Amino acid sequence: MLKSCIVDPVKCLVSAQFTGTLALEDIEFYDTQLRAHQEFSPRYSEIVDLTQVEKVTVSGREMMGLRSEIPFFPQSKRALVVNSRHQSHAAHLYRIVRKDSNIRVFTSFEDAVEWIESRAVASAKTR
Repeated sequence: MLKSCIVDPVKCLVSAQFTGTLALEDIEFYDTQLRAHQEFSPRYSEIVDLTQVEKVTVSGREMMGLRSEIPFFPQSKRALVVNSRHQSHAAHLYRIVRKDSNIRVFTSFEDAVEWIESRAVASAKTR
């Protein structure tokens, strides 16, 4: 279930947190919320906190269908934060299915933020 979704246009960052059971409907609801948010841009980075997810019911086939659903650009930096084996399995499966090199899985929220910010700073310096 989607617990929170914050779109920060100053940081160009979306932060989302899921809890309980994570089902396909939850991801689709998140997608709908992002697309409807007036300040959202597909160029933003994303941090998704899965550490409070107790069960993942999204199948591999459903993951494949998500490839075209999530509204971020391929170059957007996207971090998934996990703290259990089943969360990690789901996050890595999602990363593999998306075929995006800009999706990383972390076991620490702080490490995820550091990676997102270091990439943002590096991009800003090259401009």
